Amino acid sequence: PVSNMKLAVGKAFPYPAARQAGVDVGVGTDGAASNNSLDLIGELKHLALLQKHAHGDASVMPSGEAWALATGTCAPLLGATPLAVGAPADFSLVDADATGLFPAALVDALVYSGTGAAVQTVVIDGVVVMHERAVEGEAAVIQELQASSQAAEDRVRAPSTCRAPFCTPGSALAAGVATTPTWPPISAVVDSPPEPKTTILSFFASPPARLVMRASVM
Repeated sequence: PVSNMKLAVGKAFPYPAARQAGVDVGVGTDGAASNNSLDLIGELKHLALLQKHAHGDASVMPSGEAWALATGTCAPLLGATPLAVGAPADFSLVDADATGLFPAALVDALVYSGTGAAVQTVVIDGVVVMHERAVEGEAAVIQELQASSQAAEDRVRAPSTCRAPFCTPGSALAAGVATTPTWPPISAVVDSPPEPKTTILSFFASPPARLVMRASVM
């Protein structure tokens, strides 16, 4: 739900009707571009409160039901399979005394005030991938990510040359002139052309650095 709310698209999912119709339902975070934290536990509060508000009924999506969605109970393909003795399991260990979780009932606290910070240990397919908040090789991964991020930023800020038809006609970039543009927050605009089957999506920072991308809509 957070992704759609951030992008201001779609509406609240008709959860009660979907469940009544027997539809398997799960919950996710979407990507970092539209849900910065990627915190599945944090997502649950938004999920439950949005459903209550959208349907005008505080009894919709109680905490136990929201938790069932997060753990795949309402969607077999997302993990709602019974555990078997000796079978590799997926589970997380949570600090029930973490700030915000105590002294409420654990599931209520996780849904309405919990975050991923409460998770101490994670086991996936029987393998411990995080133990007491420590992930093996974490420092190297962070270092690599920082280097990649800096390299991407350097490429974006470097002088660039762009030629028609990819730039706005008449601009310095369209003429093939190397420029060093300033970079305010990037915006996205969708223009509606006369032809109903064509969409023009424009990403721009500042004139003349405007890139127009066309895509056919089937």
